[in-house]
Amino acid sequence: MPDVEGMSLSHARTLLGLLGLQSSGVDASAAGREPEHSVQWTVVGQEPAAGTAADADEEVELRVLRRDERPGEILTMTAEEVEDKHSYDLALDYLGLTVREAQGLARSVDSELRLRDIDGDRVDDSDVEDDWVVIGQEDPPGSSAAGSVGVRVVPPSAPEADQIPERHPASWDGVTKYFGMVTGFETEDPEDHRVANVMIDDTPVLMVFIEPFDAVCEGDVDTSVAVEDRNRVLPIGTPVIATALTSGYWNEGGFVHPVAHLNPEDPVADSTNEQLVRLGSWIPDVPGVFANQFDMTTTSSPTYFTNPAAFEDLPPVARSHLLRIIDAGNSAAGLQTGSVGGCVVAAIEEARLEAEAEAERKAVMDAWLVEYQRKVDSGYFRASCRDGDGDGVCYER
Repeated sequence: MPDVEGMSLSHARTLLGLLGLQSSGVDASAAGREPEHSVQWTVVGQEPAAGTAADADEEVELRVLRRDERPGEILTMTAEEVEDKHSYDLALDYLGLTVREAQGLARSVDSELRLRDIDGDRVDDSDVEDDWVVIGQEDPPGSSAAGSVGVRVVPPSAPEADQIPERHPASWDGVTKYFGMVTGFETEDPEDHRVANVMIDDTPVLMVFIEPFDAVCEGDVDTSVAVEDRNRVLPIGTPVIATALTSGYWNEGGFVHPVAHLNPEDPVADSTNEQLVRLGSWIPDVPGVFANQFDMTTTSSPTYFTNPAAFEDLPPVARSHLLRIIDAGNSAAGLQTGSVGGCVVAAIEEARLEAEAEAERKAVMDAWLVEYQRKVDSGYFRASCRDGDGDGVCYER
């Protein structure tokens, strides 16, 4: 059973489904709410627990709270107090979208739009066509919005529709966040390093610190697993936030977060990079950071060992992300889940066979030494003959 605490309910159920397990979400608070929009709920507990065995026909119970709720606060409240608590949703970036596109995106995160004209006056939905364009919004992307976001819209023929600034300026200076939509991937070949390049608004963004597991596996490996998991975890059309880095080797790379999984108050929220590693089809990969890359014969934590000196060269946000990715890798290997688990099993079997072969070679050598000593003790070798090689024993008869 993998550890899915901290994931969105949607992501946790996807992961368990990939492992062939059924699951359901249950409100962990006293309110007994129905988690209708799974992307808006976070797993705070699970049964069976992580690391334990689960029957194939057993349904996993996922105890969840809304994304913005803190367990220490909500779990002490009565049902009435929970119901009265104001919930805040993440404001997405609607700038430049048509009204139809923006409303669909808002519904995907359990939010709604308040439509306003160019002067900021409220307009009725019936007075607005689907192809009208969003030219501004009240709540900036990434901020908390109380269930709805006010946006200004104009007809597509209006001059303002042609004056929209760049929607997602990909400023990679230091650490930044920007919003976009997954529009594809740069390659479907898991042996190509660009397999980790996600196209966000048609711009490639490298998911750093990870690579497909087959880079460390030998023998017959189904290299399509890494690509399949990537496509399932991050399907085309997913609204995402990219936390970008500029730091030497990791220039123009970073961590991709589906917006529904990101708490805007958390600078290191659950990333797709980490989720892929937890599935087992990808592994942590940071040149120079790992003292020894991956010990596949070790199934107890830690499996990945890091070089502290190299860690110091990383920005704090990158260091935090990497620690979580390493933990995900250790969990996948230790629990023998996914493809890395298969690699671990294969490596352990290979190590066992090698140990048996070494024991057999040692037994042959021990028997030869016993026979050699017997011959020496019996006078098989003549002490009076010439010691040609200077080892103190005559081998000539």
